[in-house]
Amino acid sequence: MDKTRRYRGKGVKDAMLHINVRLPRYVVEHFKESPSYTQEIRRVLETHVNETQDTGTTQVALYHQRWQDILAEENKDE
Repeated sequence: MDKTRRYRGKGVKDAMLHINVRLPRYVVEHFKESPSYTQEIRRVLETHVNETQDTGTTQVALYHQRWQDILAEENKDE
């Protein structure tokens, strides 16, 4: 094993924080369809934050409304 290569530790990758969050059941069920639902939740949140930083907060309001519309349509179909 190569002792010079660092896989973990300070400076290799930013540390993650552990938080508890309450989500609606349908949201959790949606993410549990993924092989690793926690990884998928992280990916979606990170993508959202990166897009927010890139496009500004005005675009976020549009995405948020669009997401609410999509969820409302899905719930109406059930």
